[in-house]
Amino acid sequence: MKWLTMENNFDSLLDSIIKLSIEKNLISLSDILGMSNNEIKHIENTFCLKLPIVYKHFLAVCGNGCGKLLDNSLLDYPPSLLELYEDVREMMEEDIETIYDPIPDNAFFFATTLAIHYWYFICDSNPDPIVYYITLGEKNHLKCSELSRCIIGTLNNSIKE
Repeated sequence: MKWLTMENNFDSLLDSIIKLSIEKNLISLSDILGMSNNEIKHIENTFCLKLPIVYKHFLAVCGNGCGKLLDNSLLDYPPSLLELYEDVREMMEEDIETIYDPIPDNAFFFATTLAIHYWYFICDSNPDPIVYYITLGEKNHLKCSELSRCIIGTLNNSIKE
């Protein structure tokens, strides 16, 4: 029951951010391009994992684009989303001075800034998993917040810029 409340709250907050962005002329309604269920399944099949519900909701609303709202954020979306895992592995291999904690097998990278910070969550059937991040030169993967809060916070910051 707790998740149903969170799901409704997440959808409501995402909708509010989009409406506010439209009112501020940061984006137009035509900028919002959601993903179909088949496109979301394609991502799951490509990575051999099941994405959490909150992330599927995000992708269904604006997974293929949301104009400047996503352009100004750290969130990635296809096709660059598909390259994040490889980018992290390259960063870790090239940084010979740091021995990083291993990346969990069921990790899904969804965000980056400047190819220095990478955010991921664990796909373990949790509908709103904790987000972790890896930073160049930092051995440990640090906890951030729940995925829903990370997405909403990031999009809110995009509006303020």
